[in-house]
Amino acid sequence: MKVLLASDGSPSARLAEAMLPKLPVYGSAKVDCVHAVAPPFGLLGMSPPLGGVAIANQATALWESAREAGRAIAEESAARLRSQGFDARAAVIEGDPGNAILDRAAEQAYDLVAVGSRGEGAFRSLVLGSVARKLIAHCPRPVLVARARPDEDPNVAWNRLESRTKVTVLVAADGSVGSELTLEWIKANGHGAFDKITTLCVHPMVVVPAGIEPAVFEDAYDDDEKRAFKISENAAKALMGMADMVESQTILARPAHGIIEVSERTHADLVVMSATRHGAIERFLIGSVSYEVATEAPCSVLIVRRS
Repeated sequence: MKVLLASDGSPSARLAEAMLPKLPVYGSAKVDCVHAVAPPFGLLGMSPPLGGVAIANQATALWESAREAGRAIAEESAARLRSQGFDARAAVIEGDPGNAILDRAAEQAYDLVAVGSRGEGAFRSLVLGSVARKLIAHCPRPVLVARARPDEDPNVAWNRLESRTKVTVLVAADGSVGSELTLEWIKANGHGAFDKITTLCVHPMVVVPAGIEPAVFEDAYDDDEKRAFKISENAAKALMGMADMVESQTILARPAHGIIEVSERTHADLVVMSATRHGAIERFLIGSVSYEVATEAPCSVLIVRRS
């Protein structure tokens, strides 16, 4: 097992560190704590002819300083993970952080890429940091986006997570091949790995075209409702023993909104879902749903892909 942890020193990145030990499937993983530093080529291109050498020297010095600071951040992260029993090492890579981490994730065949939902510096102002956005949209590997609850400081969330031995998980199920991947991932963590697992299948809302009598869709609505209940119940049965408590739920809602609502209601620490587009209820896990959940969920989100 190999894990890439995008390390930028932010509280969200530390939260990703704290989540890793709660996922037994990665317990023996080798972890690369990677910090990306953008080269100062932009500064060089803007320098006037007479001051070019001085500005180039200054930019190079700033870059070297950034590399040293980045290595220190990555090494601190690796040291914390080593204290948790991981085989962790620090690495500094060059380039735009999102693209550089995405390229490394694709090239190195990691089993998981972990990132904080928001970074330090310029990234902090974003609801979802630019690195996390790129990884969710383009990374071919499973991606963990670590996030504190909306009303909780990330440092407080880190301490809370550190003090717990197991986490509460919401598993989004829709009967698709991707949904089966999420169940496989949960099972891979072993018997009793989690505190509580809630399986959820969203019963998608029927949009009735103007001028069409809603009763025309009554049978389809009932069929979808029964299928959603069966999918969630079967998923829960498949995961019995994987947590101290396993339950199933269904909800009538827009897919992403339903997952977010239930994650709030169940106080989930982690939402696990796939990014596939097809299933028994085809209106459920479309490509944008996993992105929306990763952006707006009040907790960490793991998007499972076949690694």
